[in-house]
Amino acid sequence: MKRIAILLPLTFLLLYGCSKGVYLDGKYNMEYDAKSGYALPDSPFNAFCLNSFDNDGDGRLTKEEIAGIRKIDCSGQNLSSVHGIGIFPALDTLILDNNNISFLNLSELKGIHYLSCKGNLIEELDLRDMSLGTLLCNPMNDPKGNNVLQYIYLRRGQELETLDAPDETYIIELP
Repeated sequence: MKRIAILLPLTFLLLYGCSKGVYLDGKYNMEYDAKSGYALPDSPFNAFCLNSFDNDGDGRLTKEEIAGIRKIDCSGQNLSSVHGIGIFPALDTLILDNNNISFLNLSELKGIHYLSCKGNLIEELDLRDMSLGTLLCNPMNDPKGNNVLQYIYLRRGQELETLDAPDETYIIELP
């Protein structure tokens, strides 16, 4: 009985106390803390954002600092994830070229107009809920030179001004 009394609070602390966000319905939802700001779940992406957007150098991202950011270019930063990118409400240009990203969820960024993700290992892009005008994702090759981007999902009737995708990629229009 004594073990249970010690393990329950410890389990609670590990599950809930060490996190700035929570997983709900398979998505990471950011929580904002006025004292510490946003802490993005992916450490390298968090470090990039702090270096790029922490204007007052206090080691935290505040709502005020990220509110007006319209463009993020994190090309060649050796990132494997941009998890938490949904905290940038005004973002309309996202350049992720030449990283190690294999999964890209942009469902929280409805206002993205320009997306470039060339030189990553992404297999599927679901862009149905976006007002995208330009998509650059060629090449998208594995180390052997094989195309890895298999599917791009668009909303039926969604027209892109510019699309640069590998020839082997299927463009699928869904309702």
